[in-house]
Amino acid sequence: MQLKPTGTVTKQTCNNYDRFWEVSGSDIDQLIAASDNGTSTVPQSDISSNILQWPAKGNTNATGTQGTTINVTDDLAPFEDVDGDGQYDPTQGDYPIINENCSGVYADQMIFWVFNDKGNIHTETGGQAIGLEIKATAFAFNTSDEVNNMTFYRYQITNESSTKLNDAYMGQWVDPDLGCFDDDFVGCDTTRELGIVYNGDAVDEDCATKGYGSNPPLLGVDYFEGPNKVNGDELGMSSFLYYNNDFSVTGNPETAVHYYNYLSGFWKDGSPFTYGGNGYGGSQPFPYMFPSDPSNQSSGAWSECSEGNTPADRRFLQSSGPFTLAPGAVNDITIGVTWVRPPNQSGCAADFDALRRADDKAQSLFDNCFDLIDRPDAPSLQIREMDEELVIKLFNEPSSNNYKEQYESVDPDAALAAEFDSVDYDTTYNFQGYKLYQLRDAAQSFFGGFCA
Repeated sequence: MQLKPTGTVTKQTCNNYDRFWEVSGSDIDQLIAASDNGTSTVPQSDISSNILQWPAKGNTNATGTQGTTINVTDDLAPFEDVDGDGQYDPTQGDYPIINENCSGVYADQMIFWVFNDKGNIHTETGGQAIGLEIKATAFAFNTSDEVNNMTFYRYQITNESSTKLNDAYMGQWVDPDLGCFDDDFVGCDTTRELGIVYNGDAVDEDCATKGYGSNPPLLGVDYFEGPNKVNGDELGMSSFLYYNNDFSVTGNPETAVHYYNYLSGFWKDGSPFTYGGNGYGGSQPFPYMFPSDPSNQSSGAWSECSEGNTPADRRFLQSSGPFTLAPGAVNDITIGVTWVRPPNQSGCAADFDALRRADDKAQSLFDNCFDLIDRPDAPSLQIREMDEELVIKLFNEPSSNNYKEQYESVDPDAALAAEFDSVDYDTTYNFQGYKLYQLRDAAQSFFGGFCA
């Protein structure tokens, strides 16, 4: 569904691009190993079809819907340009990545798709098409910690029209449906730009959808990155709105004006969000709904719990604006979704610190360009054979991250924990030495190791 620079698109183009491209980190690992970090040519027969078909610039093997060949002449899906020629060619070691600004970083699973607002009629809002193209990448990591329960989403939004958009807003809409969909509460943490959904009572019973039962989880949506002002400063989350799945004045938007009002901090009838109650009809305009910790029952706190609300089918919207989007301008939105299930607590008594810790870890991962901690590079090895003796020399080249055995890597998780707990944790990994193994005979398989 890629738009032309004129902001137009044909039905056939939309059909050709109407697919999701998926690639796994293990496939990329194999390609990097086969290409010896781009120094060797890899036969196409040895490359995963998902990598071969990745819709990146210049890829002659890119395929769209039902195997349709597509001609990708512009920047589309992100890739590591190993040979530096500006064209995607996995036989030369090029491979998919998360973000062109995070060189060489890929996840254990990545899904890419592209869409626009010109390829069909707007039945949901009734609004006019603008000419926006959105390139989206969803990705996740396979780990043994909280990151394993996180997913991440990056949207690159381009104004392909010839019209400058003034007072524009971008919003991340969420219909969370936490287990059973009709007993949810929501809120936000403005210091983290985090939207939260949690169960409205201690047990998430089954309804039309399966509930979690006792000890239901918490889910957070973090607005890592938003659009920029004209001066380049990032706007961040400018408002947080919740509404119910109904058609009241505080319910589902029904017209283009309603959608814009919700994005810009106003209810369907044009009145502003206000502090307290359900956010409607108060005297103090306030853009962030339910910003207090649900466990805080003190005077002046505002959460679903402090208000004694009835749980329901909630939706929420994290918005950013206003800003100007000129023709050809590009803006990025990056979202992280965290999921935790703290033990023995639920509803208004849930351990929201567990969600905050997980979100801080997700934030640190974003700040680190989603690059998980690297291990020390393998050393170079020289062996001199002598009479009943081997002289082994291990050394690291100046280009190695362990040159002179001085590898050190900051663990962002430990650094966050130290800050969160106000404890002086050891926050770095340092190289400690090598382990050498002697095999019994030539029939044994090789293995090696290191400690750091």
